[in-house]
Amino acid sequence: MSSISRLKYILGIVFFTVLSVNTIKSALNVLKSKDRLDQVNNEVAVLEDEKKKIEEEIEFKKTDEYIEAKARNDLNLIKPGEKVYVVKTTEKDTAGNVLSETDTAASEKGLDKGNEEKKNENWYSWYRLFFDN
Repeated sequence: MSSISRLKYILGIVFFTVLSVNTIKSALNVLKSKDRLDQVNNEVAVLEDEKKKIEEEIEFKKTDEYIEAKARNDLNLIKPGEKVYVVKTTEKDTAGNVLSETDTAASEKGLDKGNEEKKNENWYSWYRLFFDN
């Protein structure tokens, strides 16, 4: 082989090698871009679901039912003509065996414990709720 044909052969090999490397790089970039596109599409789908849930929540919060529940629970409002009953718990019920201030005061004054225990019984509380004004 002559030196010119050998040079052409080497240049052809170098050219095709460079062309092959560039083609492989481009293919890898396309694959990476496709993966990123799939990832972004998944994020968009999640955000659209979240947006839908928030819009539904906003629509619910515009209803009279929600407004009434908030007024009753957070602001302690009632409708005209309704009666509110509040069940009071004593410190004795919540604190276990610890004496409350009323029990201590009653024992210091020497008041009858039997009468005080009767007032704390459940049935007596219900009686007072319905028949005491």
